[in-house]
Amino acid sequence: MNKIQLTFLIAFALISFQSCGQRQPTASQLDAQQFSALMEKTTDEWIIDVRTKKEFESGHIASAINMDYYAEDFQKQLTSLPKDKPLLIYCLSGSRSNSAVERLHTMGYTNVHHLAGGIQSWKMAKLPVAGESNEPDTFTENDYQQLITANRLLMIDFYAPWCLPCRKMKPYIENLAKEFNGRVEVVQINTDEARQLSAKLNISPIPVITFIADGIEIKRLTGLQSEETLREELKKLAGK
Repeated sequence: MNKIQLTFLIAFALISFQSCGQRQPTASQLDAQQFSALMEKTTDEWIIDVRTKKEFESGHIASAINMDYYAEDFQKQLTSLPKDKPLLIYCLSGSRSNSAVERLHTMGYTNVHHLAGGIQSWKMAKLPVAGESNEPDTFTENDYQQLITANRLLMIDFYAPWCLPCRKMKPYIENLAKEFNGRVEVVQINTDEARQLSAKLNISPIPVITFIADGIEIKRLTGLQSEETLREELKKLAGK
């Protein structure tokens, strides 16, 4: 055996030893039914709702504890979680919970699961929600129908006040509304005040931008968008 072969074998052995010696994270993205089944199967799980306090109080999964993802001490709150128990994480649509799972992995947590589609997917699966608010939506399906009937060309920004990407987009969406005034109506709808409509239109995850011509949705963008991307789509819509 020559020196190069020996060096390769030693390096391979070291890598194999390190791989076997390290405990790999057990993480999974579960749909609503799988998430529910794991809750029933496991007796010592911790269910963590990483939405804001207001969102949590509007309805949450039973037995969940609230740790606001946007709170200044969120990282500190995570360190209080046990490392020897299954952690089931969820948010509104899955974005914050996925990020929380990544943080937990870097902190050495190895048995973490998060709900794909968040509590929106949970509700769509008609699973029980604790503490759900009975307050009626302030923006209804009827309001939406009136909106798309009264305006031939529309760009609708479905947002929420707690949504960080929504906040980033807000200033230039307002600028675009002025820029395209008289050509395309630009409207913002708070999904917290239009829960039934958001569920019916499958507005998840937010932000969601829809482009409507003659009452029909012709384009949809999901997630953070640049001002230029929205401007280009508005130009196309204005030309119809």
